[in-house]
Order: sequence, then structure tokens, then C-alpha cells
Amino acid sequence: MIGHKQPSIEIHLIVRGAVQGVFFRAATKRHADSLGIKGYVRNIESDAVEICITSGDAEQLIALLKDESPPIRIDSIEKTTQPLSKLFPSFDIHH
Repeated sequence: MIGHKQPSIEIHLIVRGAVQGVFFRAATKRHADSLGIKGYVRNIESDAVEICITSGDAEQLIALLKDESPPIRIDSIEKTTQPLSKLFPSFDIHH
């Protein structure tokens, strides 16, 4: 039997643009849930949202978010990684 490897890093995406007040976090959760991604999304600045991914394919999520219709508009995405601090059982919207 092949063992399931636990993730050892988490991915943080800082998404800037028209991403607040336009249901961006809800769209992110919908896509993350459909892809089986674990982590969270939260507002961090007046024009930015942070997405933390502890399990799942960040590139697939980014592709789906870039295809979202107006009023959502992504101007930039900054991607960083760090050692895993916590495993999330699901994908949540943090307030």
C-alpha cells in the first residue's frame, strides 16, 4: 500500500485588485472546495486578500480565480511558501 504524504509547506497568495466587496472570498472558497484544497482566505489590506493553502493545487485555484468575471479583477498575485504551521481540515473564510 502506498502511504499518503503529508504536506510540509504552506503556500500564501497575496491577491491585489478589485478583490474586496465583490464576493471574491466566496468565489475562492467555492473553487477551493471543488478542488479539494485546504486552508483559508481573508481580507488583509484595502485592496488585498490573502489565500493560505495547506493542501491542494495552488496553480489550479489561481487559474480559476483569474477566469472570474467582473466586478472581480486581479491585478497581481504574489506567491510565497513557508514551513507548514497548521493543517486545516477544510477551506474556510476568515473574517
